[in-house]
Amino acid sequence: MEFQLSGRGFTLDSLCAKSASKTSRHTVGDFLDRHIEELLHEDRIGNAKTFKELRTSLQNFSDSLDFHFSEMNANWLQRYEHWLRIERRYRGNSISIRMRSLRTLYNRAIDEGLVGRVLGEVSRHIAENIGNVGRTGVVIVDDE
Repeated sequence: MEFQLSGRGFTLDSLCAKSASKTSRHTVGDFLDRHIEELLHEDRIGNAKTFKELRTSLQNFSDSLDFHFSEMNANWLQRYEHWLRIERRYRGNSISIRMRSLRTLYNRAIDEGLVGRVLGEVSRHIAENIGNVGRTGVVIVDDE
């Protein structure tokens, strides 16, 4: 899948090497819990609270945090944003806080090798659309 997403060709050897390498399949929930614990250990209580709120929000949205970062894409983000705005009746600032926290978590997953750089486009999508909340509260998405 990674070869297909990146547009790179592959050989039998490279495919075997990739499948033989141990990849960590941490769920978003596991990763988020670990991040919250690290923040608490560093006595960053306010940041930990923000990520706990993100955890609760994602749990309510997905019914479970047993999914992987690779499952998050632009469509997933749009559904999450829509859910926050319509179902939860959040305003721009509250949505922005959750999206920024999600972007931070996603970028950290990239840094730790849990998500490939190709999938890092999700992080770019979040970053670009955080600032696009207009006066009407509608996020302007350019999904090319």
